[in-house]
Amino acid sequence: MGTSLASILTKSPLILLKILLKFCSTENSNETVESLTYDPVDKMLFWVDGFNRSIRRIRIDHDNDPSDEKAGVEIVHFLNDEDKPQGIVSDPCTRMLYWTNIYNSRPVVERSFLNGSQREILIETDLLRPILLALDVMEQRLYWAESLRNGYFHIMRSFVNGSERETIYRGLGQIVISLTVGDDFVYWSDYNHKKIWCLRKDGSSRSPLSLGTFRNPALGLVVIHHQPVNCTMLSEDGQAEKSFAEKSEIITIAVCLTGTCLILMGIVAALIFRVWKSMGCQRLAFVSNKNEDDTFPFHYFDDYSNSYAMVEKATP
Repeated sequence: MGTSLASILTKSPLILLKILLKFCSTENSNETVESLTYDPVDKMLFWVDGFNRSIRRIRIDHDNDPSDEKAGVEIVHFLNDEDKPQGIVSDPCTRMLYWTNIYNSRPVVERSFLNGSQREILIETDLLRPILLALDVMEQRLYWAESLRNGYFHIMRSFVNGSERETIYRGLGQIVISLTVGDDFVYWSDYNHKKIWCLRKDGSSRSPLSLGTFRNPALGLVVIHHQPVNCTMLSEDGQAEKSFAEKSEIITIAVCLTGTCLILMGIVAALIFRVWKSMGCQRLAFVSNKNEDDTFPFHYFDDYSNSYAMVEKATP
């Protein structure tokens, strides 16, 4: 479940239960709910129906009973026979919808607008089974967990356009069943050990930290933000403002370059001053009076006092 779903869970935990009961009833026994995400702007709940290879949505009205039959379900995407959508997240700022598709022939990560338009594939190479998906809205990065062979798994990330893809953790012996991301950490739950783990999302941690062991596996994780997402912090092209660490690095480089320039300017100024002073002394050394006999070059004198006395003596 994405972090935006927290607003539903905190306001009325029964809403989600009623929706699930409605669509998993005997009347709709051929439908499944495998992953959820919530758009707080239009109050839309999106979910993946893996059985029918579709992505659906319904408007959530907190004032009315969501199990009302008048609440219409819309199909955002109806995928091909080989497709199998799994994880899903939505972006309230850019109005985009992201999901993983784990069909065997070519697993991919895809996106479209929330209304289903402009569907495109973001990542389609070197993927085995990208099951879970999470979104860092402010940094505009996607995170996903990928199950590999022989019990290995990866936690990976990229920008929302699929660029700068990287692996932030390689693990063994866990079955990741839920994934979410916060301000500084990425969190996931493990089915085998019934634990919740966290790892610095920049990949700087050597190993994940266990946040606790539970009697039953945590099937869903949500990071609750006390302040709403500030979409004005995103740049015009949809990318987030640089993180504090990136800004600090830029400031440090700028200060170093400024200091280096000032030092070089000081050295150049000192050299110019020495050259100017040397040229001035040479000019003074060749200054003479009208009477050639009264000329006393300064560099013939042992000290300043003698030269001053001789000048006075030579002067009529």
